[in-house]
Amino acid sequence: MKLGELRPEEEWARRLISAALSRDVVGNDFNSGFRTYDLRIGDFTRPQAAIEVVQAVSGKHQKAWKSGPGRGALHVPGLDGGWIVVITPEADNRVLRQDLGSFLKRLEKAGQAVVERGDVSVESEMKRLGIESAYSDLDGTPGTVYTTLPIAVSLVSEDGGPLVTWLSNFLQAVPDVLEKLATSAEERHVFIPVHFGGAPSEVLLYLTDSDNDGLPPLPRKAPVLPAPVTHVWVISVFAGHGLRWDGGQWLTFPDVERRP
Repeated sequence: MKLGELRPEEEWARRLISAALSRDVVGNDFNSGFRTYDLRIGDFTRPQAAIEVVQAVSGKHQKAWKSGPGRGALHVPGLDGGWIVVITPEADNRVLRQDLGSFLKRLEKAGQAVVERGDVSVESEMKRLGIESAYSDLDGTPGTVYTTLPIAVSLVSEDGGPLVTWLSNFLQAVPDVLEKLATSAEERHVFIPVHFGGAPSEVLLYLTDSDNDGLPPLPRKAPVLPAPVTHVWVISVFAGHGLRWDGGQWLTFPDVERRP
C-alpha cells in the first residue's frame, strides 16, 4: 500500500458513510504510519467526526475463504446438476479443484443427492478432500459447484441481542482503535466490516437476515460503547445492507457498491 492511498476497506467505508450521511468523508491518515484515525468529516484541524475502520476477521477462515469459496463457483463439465459443497477451513483447494468433479460424478451415478461425514461409503474420500458435506442443488445450473465454509446453525435473534453484546465486547478488545479516537472531534465512529468467521454464527446470521423489504431487522437495545466511541457501523461483507448506531437510535444503511 502506497503512502497517500486508502486501504480497500477504508475506501469502502468512506463511500458507504458518505452516501448514508450525504456528507463528504475524506481520508485522514493515508497509510502514513502515524497513530491517527482513518477517515474524517470536516476540517483536518477541527473535524466534526473521526472515523476508524477495523475489520472483524478470523485469519484462518479468511485465508480459507479467499483461496476457496471467495474465488467463485467451480464449473465441472459432465455433471447432471448443480452442487453445494461445505469444505473445512483446512481443505487443500488445489486438490479439491482437481478431484472434486470426479467425486461428485460418482455420487450422481450412485444416486446420492446428499452426503455428510459419517457416511462410511465416502468417509475416507471426504476427509482427503476436506469435505464436510455435499448437497445436490436441484435449482442449480448443471455443472456449477458452489463451495462454502461451515457455519453453526442457530436461530436468528429477533431483538439483535447477540449483535449488541458482541459489538461491545469486540470494541473493548481493540484498545488501539479506542486510542486513535481519543480526539476532540464531536463524533467518534467505528466502521466494522464483518468477514466469515469474524463473529459468532448468530451475529453473522443476524447481519445477513432480512425482512420483507430486504432490510436487516433493527436491534431493540442500545449498544454499550466504550469511551470515546459515540457511533458504530457494522456490515457483513456478504450482505447488501448494514446497521449503524447514530448515538440515539439504530438505522440501516445500504451497501451502495458491493465489496469485491
